[in-house]
Amino acid sequence: MTANYQILTKKQNDTFCWIPPVDLTYVAGQPLLPIHAGELAAVASTMPLAIAQHDGQWQLMAVAGLQPQHNLFVHQGQWVGRYQPRSVATYDFDLHTVGNLSFLRFNLNGKLAAAADQPGAQPLMNADGSLIPAVQAIQDQLQKDSPLFARTQKAVQALVDADVLMPWPAALTEQLGMKLDGLYCLNEAALATLADQDFLGLRQAQALGIAYAVNLSLQQGHLLLRLQKHNPAIDAPADVDALFGEGLGDDDTLKFNF
Repeated sequence: MTANYQILTKKQNDTFCWIPPVDLTYVAGQPLLPIHAGELAAVASTMPLAIAQHDGQWQLMAVAGLQPQHNLFVHQGQWVGRYQPRSVATYDFDLHTVGNLSFLRFNLNGKLAAAADQPGAQPLMNADGSLIPAVQAIQDQLQKDSPLFARTQKAVQALVDADVLMPWPAALTEQLGMKLDGLYCLNEAALATLADQDFLGLRQAQALGIAYAVNLSLQQGHLLLRLQKHNPAIDAPADVDALFGEGLGDDDTLKFNF
């Protein structure tokens, strides 16, 4: 379903409602999660990364699944990975900026949205138009993260404009059984032939570190295979030590060439 983000306003304080999350079930169907460059090291060492289109923009994404509507890192409502991307906590909210002003928006088509008369529904705002504490905490995090996401998106767009991206290697997608389309990484051969001025532009946009991190992170694809084996469905028991510890068998060893 297409996202429908609406600015939270005092005039509609009694119509914007949600069912406050008690776990992470609301992102269980999200195999791609946006991240910003400040998370790059933590995510690249625990999850594969990709550059992909999201909400109409090219963005840096953590790859959390192998097929649409299935996040392998969410099991029985809990995150089973070593690092949880920051966008998880703010999913279905964003900041809309006009000049120096920022407005909190909520996705009325998201998993958390609810009709006012729906059982368990609660307003996002108080009668005076102020945000309830849980939503205020989300806005506070977005105010910290949004500038980082904006700079990351600018760097990613520079890579797109420089035409130095390519789809994930076919050998990798075949070994993973990847059913998600539109996952891109750095084409190092294209980068090597880039004109000096264009290369400098990527460096100035702080895009090179992101590009190389994406390629290095692809080795983390073995975690998706492991999660698929040990956590294929929400009613299957998850042994986190088994998922992320030692003992990876030969069947899970990724071998591919760019």
